[in-house]
Amino acid sequence: MAVSPAKATATRGKAGASRAGAATVASRGRAAMAARGQGQQGRHWDPDYHQWRNEQMRNLDNDYDEWRRHYYQRFSEDFNNWPSSGGRKGGGSSGSNE
Repeated sequence: MAVSPAKATATRGKAGASRAGAATVASRGRAAMAARGQGQQGRHWDPDYHQWRNEQMRNLDNDYDEWRRHYYQRFSEDFNNWPSSGGRKGGGSSGSNE
């Protein structure tokens, strides 16, 4: 039995509509999870973890800032003393400190 073109189009339209409906339901589910603070993998918001993580990041930032200050100070002292120390050590053009 042959299916008329009009009926085939109507059937495809229904299938397309159901796929679109499923996509809408899925996007609503993602939006609801996001509203509850959950990611796509179902993780939940943990304020204690985030406080701990922020403290760790702050400590790393402070350590890095201290390291930069130390090496900047060392660089500045070496650079400022460079003319008085006679320029390159070793006198070679390769820049080695021998």
